[in-house]
Amino acid sequence: MYIWYIILNHSILFPVVTGIIRRKYLGKDFWLFVLLIWVGAANDTLSLFLSYSDGNNALNGNIYVLAEYLCILYIFRIWNGNGAGRYIIWATAGLLVWVLDNFVIHTIKENNSLFRIVYSVVLIFFAVDRFNNIVIADKGQLFRNPEFLICLAFVVFYFCKSFAEILNAYSVPFDAMFYKRLWLGLAVVNFLANITYGIAILCIPKKKEFTLHY
Repeated sequence: MYIWYIILNHSILFPVVTGIIRRKYLGKDFWLFVLLIWVGAANDTLSLFLSYSDGNNALNGNIYVLAEYLCILYIFRIWNGNGAGRYIIWATAGLLVWVLDNFVIHTIKENNSLFRIVYSVVLIFFAVDRFNNIVIADKGQLFRNPEFLICLAFVVFYFCKSFAEILNAYSVPFDAMFYKRLWLGLAVVNFLANITYGIAILCIPKKKEFTLHY
């Protein structure tokens, strides 16, 4: 089961490769997202190495989820193109929850769930908001719209992640096999999200050449 967990999580290599192949087509709207994918792949590899060498990959995991949260908020700021006020508020609130979770309630070397629950819910909110805007504004084929695909993957993955983290935070008294299957199930959802990210990157249109008209 652990081997399958590793394989499913490293499906992130698919969007990594598609991002490399289509890097010259990436405008400012998607460069940060692809960079986040690359950093995520590096973190997954580091986590696997630490789990074997040190037995604890919580430290890098807790740091990465904060960076991921702030980065995705900024991606939504770029996509929506509106004022930065609410993004700063949510970024600050998330940072405070992260500090509380990792330095007050727990330590940063523990597998902490409070911040992961909060940031999952916040990202679902922003993804659904962007999702609705795309549905209203885009008259084309939605499933060829990279933002639509990414937001769809965000909603599904972070909903499942928040559910799993809530059970973990409250130590719901299920047996060990239940939790093994729970995290394996989340890995399957992560696999589907990674495949969707790769398809979204393939759907990114070429940058239009700028020409002067006389």
